[in-house]
Amino acid sequence: LAENGWVRFANGLILQWGYDDKSTSITFPVAFPHVCLGAWVQIVTTYGGTIASDAVRINDKPTRTGFKRGTTTAQFWWALGI
Repeated sequence: LAENGWVRFANGLILQWGYDDKSTSITFPVAFPHVCLGAWVQIVTTYGGTIASDAVRINDKPTRTGFKRGTTTAQFWWALGI
């Protein structure tokens, strides 16, 4: 498994994940064949040795190929689809 990647399960469900700290536009490693069911973004920040975590807004409905997020802060993301 890599920092950015994906897996397709036997039932057709696809899970994709990644990390980005430069862009507000995320492109999935592979396009979902039919639909992206949802995408989530998690921001993780270190404050003096303490780790803080918070969810981030996605600007538009995710497409089969990606989504736009509200900030360029370093974030982890994941998406589910078929």
